Amino acid sequence: MAGDSGGPVISLAGLPSGDVWAVGMIQAATGTLLSGSAKCGPAFDYGPSSEPNQCSATVLFTSMRTIVNSLSGASLLTV
Repeated sequence: MAGDSGGPVISLAGLPSGDVWAVGMIQAATGTLLSGSAKCGPAFDYGPSSEPNQCSATVLFTSMRTIVNSLSGASLLTV
């Protein structure tokens, strides 16, 4: 949804404990932009009144490894 840039991308894959993995950070939406609560769900975006609630089923994201590699002195803890 519009405004989600910078938010977390997580994965539940292979984690029966219910824990999540940090996978990356949302950068942008791609593909067909959808609009309206029927397509975007109950969330509400206070965007332009002509196109409220713009969202997409597909996002572009930067991986955690790329983010960490760009920060001097940072490391990625993996378990």
